[in-house]
Amino acid sequence: KPGKEPMAGLRVLTADVLDFLKSPSARDFDYVFADPPYETGEDSLQDVRLLTAVGSGLVLKRDGLLILEQSRRTQAGSAPGWNEVDARNYGETLLRFFRQAGPPPAGSG
Repeated sequence: KPGKEPMAGLRVLTADVLDFLKSPSARDFDYVFADPPYETGEDSLQDVRLLTAVGSGLVLKRDGLLILEQSRRTQAGSAPGWNEVDARNYGETLLRFFRQAGPPPAGSG
């Protein structure tokens, strides 16, 4: 919007995502960008834990977006409770974009 600081209201947190998701301040985010270590041999299990942790609370707003960074070589597993809305490759990096499955937010239809 004209006259508004481009970064006004923006809050960026750097933390271990699984630890942070257990805290009471992990609520009502528009975006969660998760960059877990990959190519550890447990990539899929780690990603499932992350999706489950974010999906089990009130971390994201109803129309919020979870962005998961993975190795391009990671087998993309299913994500119950999530809809993958986009995926983009950047060299060896894959960004997967998810929204929680379920009814659309009130007033969106």
